[in-house]
Amino acid sequence: MGEPRLAGRVATDAKPAAPEARAGTLGAALAHVGLSCRIDPQGTAAFLHPADELTIVRLGDQAMRRDVLALGRAHGFTHVAVVVGDG
Repeated sequence: MGEPRLAGRVATDAKPAAPEARAGTLGAALAHVGLSCRIDPQGTAAFLHPADELTIVRLGDQAMRRDVLALGRAHGFTHVAVVVGDG
């Protein structure tokens, strides 16, 4: 006979982080790459409100937006939108 095997499923109390917590970690990740944004989480969507002109310019680059979407997904968001002209 071989080694004993564990059958069944492992129960866990882990719950997905609240949208506000995910927004905080996403904000830190965006700051790490030089983007300054206020993040408004709405369920699984993150709405980014750029805080300065440099961030707006950098978000104009398609590769940067692709990277921002990847960061959003890595932090539990399915959609990331950039809000412009909200003020």
